[in-house]
Amino acid sequence: MTAINRKSAKWLNRKSRILMLALGFAAILLAWGASWNLQTNTSSAEEITLYKNVGCKCCTRWANLLRAKGYDVVEKGVDDLDAIKTHLQVGDKFRSCHTALIGGYVIEGHVPMKEIDRLLKERPNATGLSVPDMPVGSPGMEAPGKIPEPYTVFLMKADGSSEIYAKY
Repeated sequence: MTAINRKSAKWLNRKSRILMLALGFAAILLAWGASWNLQTNTSSAEEITLYKNVGCKCCTRWANLLRAKGYDVVEKGVDDLDAIKTHLQVGDKFRSCHTALIGGYVIEGHVPMKEIDRLLKERPNATGLSVPDMPVGSPGMEAPGKIPEPYTVFLMKADGSSEIYAKY
């Protein structure tokens, strides 16, 4: 092997090693980046804590609808749901069968996911949303053979007032 060929071979080996190191580093960065994207995508799912009476099936149906939309739902069966509603300052006229907390807001009753998404996007200065009572046809209150009832979603404010947020 001539001196020129030996220098070329040495240079190619060095170049190959640098290239392999660069490719390895790029692979690590890509894997880390893919992992980071995966984590940020899954962390966008909001956690919602649902307080309900133990054994309530309509509340569990509502929770399952939220899960199907990508929410992380933690169900907590409690003995004194009224105490929680009172502590969270949910007025009597807004009360329903369950109370949930998400993103600093109270969600009272069978509020549609569309309105929860809107609330979290718009972030109004409010306590939360409410669908009072348990209207047939609201999420989790579907009843085959029964005609859905019209209902209103209220935006609850800290001073106890409200405004209409949506009508169904």
